[in-house]
Amino acid sequence: MALIETVSPERVQSNMEIFSHPITGVEPICHESPHAALVRFYHAFNNRDSVAMEENWDHSGRCVMSNPLGGIKRGWDEIGSVYQKIFHGGARVYVEFYDGSFRKSCC
Repeated sequence: MALIETVSPERVQSNMEIFSHPITGVEPICHESPHAALVRFYHAFNNRDSVAMEENWDHSGRCVMSNPLGGIKRGWDEIGSVYQKIFHGGARVYVEFYDGSFRKSCC
């Protein structure tokens, strides 16, 4: 037997922050939030800043990255090596994040 919870649009909206503007890494950071973490990530990536990228990732070994260029990597040592290849490779890569949302969980 499956339990299906019906969630009202108002409840979904109250737990979700939706944004339609791109995140490029140049946006101001007003407070610590998931949005701020994305801004820091894209700033580090688009500026090839290895130090800022490392500061933006967890170092406990619990982090996982699934990336078309690097596959699935676990822990900062594996993840960092992917960024080193990108940052020091011949291609200049620039990325932006569009049409995202943040969902707050209660538990």
